[in-house]
Amino acid sequence: ELKARLHVSPLLRPGRPRTTEAREKRPGTLILAGSSNPVTERQLAALNSQGMAATIPWARQAWRLAQAALGAGQNVIIRIPVNQRPDATVLGGLRRLLPLFRDGRPGSLIVTGGDTADLLCRCLRPRAIIIRGEIVPGLAWGHFLGGHADGLPVATKPGGFGRDASLVRAVRFLATASIP
Repeated sequence: ELKARLHVSPLLRPGRPRTTEAREKRPGTLILAGSSNPVTERQLAALNSQGMAATIPWARQAWRLAQAALGAGQNVIIRIPVNQRPDATVLGGLRRLLPLFRDGRPGSLIVTGGDTADLLCRCLRPRAIIIRGEIVPGLAWGHFLGGHADGLPVATKPGGFGRDASLVRAVRFLATASIP
């Protein structure tokens, strides 16, 4: 059960650099795509067709491949087999990604699908997600408060929602936004 509470707040959290130089050095965005909805499939295809993200297979050592790519500033897509495997199995796979968050990678996170977001929150254990606004209508963004990804910028998108360019816009926004 999702324990994170959603809060809307205009307050900036201290400690995260906001300069242009700091943003240029920000690690890439990790996109955890659990939805297999055709809308999400088109959005992921748009990211790939523009060369904006590398897809890493869902495997035991995915975190190592993702760590190298994110550290080089690349955006990474990992397809999460939500509703294709038992929740406990998916949760175990998500826990293998924890070294990414402990090492300060990714620079930001996008999660597609409500079930994916629920499992990810069970893994990362934030106290809350501070909502800062919308990137496009229905695509909320904010940052985690507490847990394994404290302060990490995050955007969430329902699987069957948005235009084909929604994820492209989200990746661009998170790469350039002034994030606390």
